[in-house]
Amino acid sequence: MIRPLLALLLVVVPLACSGRQQANNAPSAAGAQASSAPGGAKSPQPSAASAVAVPDAAAPDAAAPAEPSPPPPPVTRTGKVWPFHAWDRAEAVTFNQFRMRPGAPLYAYDEKGWSPHLVDRKPITGAQAKTAVDLVDQTQGDVAVSKCPFPRHAVVLYEGEVPVASINVCFSCGDILLWPRWSPAPDWEKMTKKQLAEHELHQKKQLVMYDKAFPRWKELFRDGIRFPIDEGYDH
Repeated sequence: MIRPLLALLLVVVPLACSGRQQANNAPSAAGAQASSAPGGAKSPQPSAASAVAVPDAAAPDAAAPAEPSPPPPPVTRTGKVWPFHAWDRAEAVTFNQFRMRPGAPLYAYDEKGWSPHLVDRKPITGAQAKTAVDLVDQTQGDVAVSKCPFPRHAVVLYEGEVPVASINVCFSCGDILLWPRWSPAPDWEKMTKKQLAEHELHQKKQLVMYDKAFPRWKELFRDGIRFPIDEGYDH
């Protein structure tokens, strides 16, 4: 009787162990789904951290460019001498403190408003402002001594809080640009020979006075206003 029972146990016990082993080795439903992904890689499951945020349709577009500022109201000029408008104070400014590049405004302030590339602004004395205006009067207007002016310094004249004129000086090439202009721009196509001769004579006289005035511009900005004028730009 003992032998038949022993034989029965030898058969039943291995079958039970085999069933337990198969249950342990069977893949779970999630594991089977993961292993079916291409290349054997596990399919990522969405979570709060990895979910892609959908922007609110009502939220403003942060990447939208800012609207350009409208130009300031035009200055009414009734005076007879430059800048053809009364002024009562002035500032010195630096701008365009980088190498020359296309599109950069050549005026610290003009009818379009302020240059976007201002760096320094400093109130100057009445005597310093008068010196700047006297130097403009000495050379009688804009002075173009190069083909590539790129001013980085300016004196801006105000009436109260309103800018009414700017004197823009390029210490790299020596040009002086005015807003407003000293006189209307020449109409080369309609200019007669007599007018052309008069214009050339004016330029010659202007350059003589410019040679005397430009060193004083350097003294005004460097020694009086104390703005550096030798920034080291190639242009």
